[in-house]
Amino acid sequence: MKRTTTLLFATIFYSLIACNNTAPNTDSASETSTIENASTRKISLEFVLHDSITINQVSSIKGKLELNADSILEAFRIKSIDTFKIHVWANYENYLIAQESYTGQRYDGSRGYVIDTNNLAMFMSPNIAEIAEHEFIHAISLRLNSSLPRWLWESVAIYGANEFVDPNELSYLRNGSFPTLAELNTDFNESNHTIYSVGYIISEFIIHQWGTEKYYELIKQGGNLNKVLAISESEFETEWAAFVKEKYIIESPTEKRIQYKIKK
Repeated sequence: MKRTTTLLFATIFYSLIACNNTAPNTDSASETSTIENASTRKISLEFVLHDSITINQVSSIKGKLELNADSILEAFRIKSIDTFKIHVWANYENYLIAQESYTGQRYDGSRGYVIDTNNLAMFMSPNIAEIAEHEFIHAISLRLNSSLPRWLWESVAIYGANEFVDPNELSYLRNGSFPTLAELNTDFNESNHTIYSVGYIISEFIIHQWGTEKYYELIKQGGNLNKVLAISESEFETEWAAFVKEKYIIESPTEKRIQYKIKK
């Protein structure tokens, strides 16, 4: 899945809404700007801003999705989406209150989450544009399957947002202690955040070994490894570890790792 600059191909409409309470307020005044050209794909983004956030503060989100949304939709084979709302809070407690209201619980330490296929929620962070892209991919993947196991759910968004972490920076991988899929499936609130470090190389392994068609099918089939890839979880874990060791792991401090170009 090669990443492309999408500004030249997408027709994107932006509605910009600002409000100061903790609940979305679609009755607020709005501003609209448009970018148009010859494309059958259309994305409509609506910003719902809380805690006195201004539209200038979230301009990086608009730029990030303007650049990459078209290629994300293309990767998931989706031609268009309805109005897509991005809710942003500046007060973390208000963010958590809304999160509990939408999802039924708090994820303390989180910076973004998906409300549904058309709504994202985020806390105002320095890397909010990257968070927005990650959560946007989550929302789009929901259109293929709404019950992905956590290891695949996060891997898909991490890979799509190009959030690569060098395995050599992870001591447990260098020591040969690879997490199991069951471990990666544990809940965010159990303080297991390992998936955010290894998610990219899980998706990379699947695409390298079986190709993008099988990767797409695995998402549609809810991560059913046996059905889609004809492999058990333990076999997958063993082969994934071998792939990472062969491609990335430096065996000694003086050894120079072969540099690979990461293609998508």
